[in-house]
Amino acid sequence: MPSARLTAAPTPEALGAGLGEATRKIGLAVYEQALYEADQVAFLEADRKASEAQTALQIKVRELKGKDAAGAPDIAQQEGDRTTATIEKGLNTDRQRVAFARAKNSRWESINRSTQIHVAEQREVMADGEATALLQAELDNARLNAGDPEAVLSAHERQQAVLVDQARRKGIQLDSPIFMEKQLAVSSKLNTEVVKGLLYRDQDMAAKRYYDENKELFTAADRDVVERALQEGSSRGEAFRLVNNLLKIGPTTIPGAT
Repeated sequence: MPSARLTAAPTPEALGAGLGEATRKIGLAVYEQALYEADQVAFLEADRKASEAQTALQIKVRELKGKDAAGAPDIAQQEGDRTTATIEKGLNTDRQRVAFARAKNSRWESINRSTQIHVAEQREVMADGEATALLQAELDNARLNAGDPEAVLSAHERQQAVLVDQARRKGIQLDSPIFMEKQLAVSSKLNTEVVKGLLYRDQDMAAKRYYDENKELFTAADRDVVERALQEGSSRGEAFRLVNNLLKIGPTTIPGAT
């Protein structure tokens, strides 16, 4: 029957060496954890600064209006690079720098996207402003040249071209109710001003004729205004023509004159 095998008891030196190795490993783990936590704190501080800089930069970009907005991408790039370089100077380890680089790239994509959206919005605002100004200019032109049918037609055609261009920019179908309503409103306003222009020149019969020929191109609200103006203008015109005819006839031929 085999006998139990006896092993020698560990010496005090062996026990001490094992304990020292375990202590060393524990110490390294604690040290590594401390380094990790220090890196984490440093990264969070850097990312917080980057977040504050991003907010400030986006506010600055959105304050650029009209033509100034065209320079927004360059400003965002320059300001972003400057701020990032300043923050990176405070990072001391590769782990901190790698973590911040990932966050920096994500933030820059967000800044660039919001900047491009702002620039596009400002281009649209400028285009709408120019369209409105051109519509008004053609309206003034039609009123000034109310007695010139070709000038009035040209003003009308230019206004319609502006509306078509604006609708296409905004993705609005030309046969959609919203476009047709806008088209009628603009035409009605121009036609109303033409009628008023003719009445101002005491051309009430020409004004009435223009209205009758283009009645379908007036909104209901404008028709009410124009018809009242035509009635008043017609009365004034009739009175003016009666007086003018009397002056031409002379007092001795006026019925009942002595």
